[in-house]
Amino acid sequence: MFFKIYLKLKAAQKAHFLLWIFFFPMSLFAQQAKLDQPLLEDFPDQGFAKMTRGDYFTLEGDEFLYRLIDGLPHFYSDRQFQELLQKLRPEIKELYFFSYLTWNVSNGGFSYFYDRGYGSLIPEIKKFYERIGEEKGLEILGRAENWYQNRPKEEVWVDFKLESLDQEFNSGKASLDKKVEDYIRANSSLYVRDEEGAIFPENFTGKAVSFDPLTQGIKEIQIIDNRKEGKMRITSPEGILLREFNFENGIQVGVQRYFDENGDLDKEEVLFPDSEIKEVKYYHPNGQLSYQGNEAPNYKNVGQQTYWHENGKVKYSYLMDDLGNHTGPYFEYYPDGSKRVEVDRRGLEPKYINYWDESGVQHLVGGTGIFIDSYSYEVDTSRYEYQLSLIHI
Repeated sequence: MFFKIYLKLKAAQKAHFLLWIFFFPMSLFAQQAKLDQPLLEDFPDQGFAKMTRGDYFTLEGDEFLYRLIDGLPHFYSDRQFQELLQKLRPEIKELYFFSYLTWNVSNGGFSYFYDRGYGSLIPEIKKFYERIGEEKGLEILGRAENWYQNRPKEEVWVDFKLESLDQEFNSGKASLDKKVEDYIRANSSLYVRDEEGAIFPENFTGKAVSFDPLTQGIKEIQIIDNRKEGKMRITSPEGILLREFNFENGIQVGVQRYFDENGDLDKEEVLFPDSEIKEVKYYHPNGQLSYQGNEAPNYKNVGQQTYWHENGKVKYSYLMDDLGNHTGPYFEYYPDGSKRVEVDRRGLEPKYINYWDESGVQHLVGGTGIFIDSYSYEVDTSRYEYQLSLIHI
């Protein structure tokens, strides 16, 4: 249940949610445990986390690691937490404590981790780092322990040593998560079992089908030699296609399609194996292209950006540089193709240069005159009229 909620959140919300679930008193959630979630009393000593075969072969990165931890029993009191620790295999306990470290440091830094009393987990986390060969992580943990033992007695405005530690840990988190995932998959018999309690095959070829928490529907894809291959189809509970992702040799590349609740195409992304920049397209409900442009990491638009009216006429088009800044003024057009406004957005505030009404009458010339704009929400439309002068530009 918690994992389903987690996947619906944006990246910035995930850490807060996980802390809420795992580190706050759990008695409020006792009556909400999933029926298929293992109960603490039924979890055997030296037991394993559980994961469906579909999840094991389709999830990756932090979602794979979080789902693995979610396959352990939830605890609802300090006493139950201690009982759970007694039942865990050494390998799983190390991984479990490692998850406490990553969740806390990602959310509030090493000070947050230590202030919440988790410093006692460090010896087990070090064992995990040694197990996976994470020498850099051991070095950072050693510096963090040294900082904690010699931390300032009084509060300081900026603790540069602590800030450097936090930045170094967080900047390497993605590669560390990948290293952890690779190790667990190579040694899965030490950590996890499938829904039938069986060890996952070292080399699997076949169809992987699993429940998709985001859509509440079914996710399926062909697996060849443990790698996703071809189309991953994700459907709604009613069987409507909602997502269609493309994989080649385990890598998500090519055209990725997103559909609305009725199965109509809403968005396309084109991923390239040798570039972090992707091509993005949005569609109007009638199937006409609504937007096309390139997108760099962190949702930064770069290159040519073009928007269309529902009738297929260009609404406006402009060029962005590699930093996501406008390169010059551009025109916006009415649905009939006539000019509406010329605007320059290179500064902090937009500068309106020329404006024509729907009849073709020009009211703003070279930055001086009247500019009229309107905004519609559902059935309501608000109209604004601005008197501008050359000082505006």
